[in-house]
Amino acid sequence: MKIIDMNVSIGNRDSKGRIITPELLLEMMDDYRIEHAVAYHEYARAEHKSGNALMAKIAKEAYAQPLLMFFI
Repeated sequence: MKIIDMNVSIGNRDSKGRIITPELLLEMMDDYRIEHAVAYHEYARAEHKSGNALMAKIAKEAYAQPLLMFFI
């Protein structure tokens, strides 16, 4: 069964107090067998422009092909 997490925050802290980085997020997704996630950067909640810019940078570094991105 394919699992998609529809509410993922990068830049927030997990239950162990670690800051969720893209690398940690991928590890966590592997642990739970989650194949895809719809993610946003935590900074976008307070400052849309800078948070969205951080998320766009992360996506650009992670993928060679363009992604469909929604900004808040």
